[in-house]
Amino acid sequence: MGYLFDAGLRNPIVIPIVTLAHDEAAALTGSLWRAAEVARNAGIIAPAEYDAWIGELKRQIAAGRFLASIVYFIVRGERKVSGRMDEQALTVC
Repeated sequence: MGYLFDAGLRNPIVIPIVTLAHDEAAALTGSLWRAAEVARNAGIIAPAEYDAWIGELKRQIAAGRFLASIVYFIVRGERKVSGRMDEQALTVC
């Protein structure tokens, strides 16, 4: 909530939004593929580890045992602008 107050917003309302992925078509699943690719390309994981990681994800998807989730928090509050209160939104992930 520090970002909220640093941005000058008061009277906060926090709205959590949950995104779920069950298959390869979901954008969140694509983010997992991309994370593995970035880690491999940066030398953080070896190509064999990348292959194992992606292979395991694909096996779990094929078996119907895959689930990924992320929560986004939408934070709304009020900020005084030119003597009046305006409603503002700040997204915090």
